[in-house]
Amino acid sequence: MNHSGGSTDIEPWSAAIIAGGYSKRFGGFKPLARLGQDSILRRVAQAVFPPSGDLMVALRPGESPREYGDLEEKIAFELRDIPFRIVYDTPGERNPSAGIEAALLNARHERVAIAASDMPFLAGGLFRAMSRLIGDSWLAIPYYDGFYEPLCAVYSKAALTLISEYRKKPKGPIWKVFEESGAPIVTISKEIIREFGPERVLFFNVNTGEDLKEAERILKTHGSSYLNLTYCY
Repeated sequence: MNHSGGSTDIEPWSAAIIAGGYSKRFGGFKPLARLGQDSILRRVAQAVFPPSGDLMVALRPGESPREYGDLEEKIAFELRDIPFRIVYDTPGERNPSAGIEAALLNARHERVAIAASDMPFLAGGLFRAMSRLIGDSWLAIPYYDGFYEPLCAVYSKAALTLISEYRKKPKGPIWKVFEESGAPIVTISKEIIREFGPERVLFFNVNTGEDLKEAERILKTHGSSYLNLTYCY
């Protein structure tokens, strides 16, 4: 495992928001939840939007709960001024790796920034840094206090075979297959992460109604002076 940076040049990269489907814990489609003036989805899209303009939203196929009507139309409305296209999770076990695999299969560029759809405070600058630091490695991933963040990371299409094998028999977190296989990866240190914000804020995710209330408190605490620095788009 490589703990140092890669190339200093940024090649064109794609991006994908792993949106999944209906959340029973949340009681709805989390990305459409409102936080401040925007939806969580819009905040994530603004943060991860790549310079190439190739942004994807990965959805679970065949899921559009009745209370949401046409989910794709609602997503299109939320992102009405942000170029994007929808791709669908690959068949098999329903977990985020299905969206990651779909993103790598459909991306127009060799590198793909992956973002969870329920992390409203992601930093665009962090994605740009990872896209630069990945170099020829297969994965650039934040690592802090013993934790990896596979849904705020940059993947190379070179990792597609490894991920597809994992999809056949998913066992444990997806980052573990990289670690066990000896695949070349770059870990993004806490020191680099903190250049863009405190990790407890950057990687905060909304799973429940209580989490959404906490996100509202975080938004009030940090305000626009912090959040303006997070956006790519």
